Amino acid sequence: MAPKLRHRAGTLILVPVLIGLAGCAAPRPDRAALAQQVLVGMPKEVLLSCAGVPARSAVIDNRDWFTYHSETVHGYAGGVHGGFGFGYNRGPWDYDPPEIASIGCDATFTLRGGRVERIDFTSPQGTAGNPQCAAIVANCLSLVPAQPVIVTPGPR
Repeated sequence: MAPKLRHRAGTLILVPVLIGLAGCAAPRPDRAALAQQVLVGMPKEVLLSCAGVPARSAVIDNRDWFTYHSETVHGYAGGVHGGFGFGYNRGPWDYDPPEIASIGCDATFTLRGGRVERIDFTSPQGTAGNPQCAAIVANCLSLVPAQPVIVTPGPR
């Protein structure tokens, strides 16, 4: 009987911890979506001070377009290895090439009258779940006061 009690007690402690960690699993993409709302209206000077110099900029139809780029490159080493005696049929000098993967995002800020009007994110990997999109706006979001959480009731 004692092992069952220990198992249940462990489960009672583990479940809330896992639920808490799940809430923190991907906060960065949510911050990119939040930026599309809370940074609207930000003055051009503040944007340049928190986001820095854009990678590209243009003025079209009395609007400023600032595009920022963020990219992370991950490398995985390959190598020469032998396969004899490891349970699979490979030659003594098989080579696994190195792999390189990159995750990137562009954020384009549209400004009219010297204030942010719109923010668009683009990425070959898609913007949902892309931490690089949130990395672009992270410094600017730190300047915005905490936003209240508004809960809307569902249908009755």
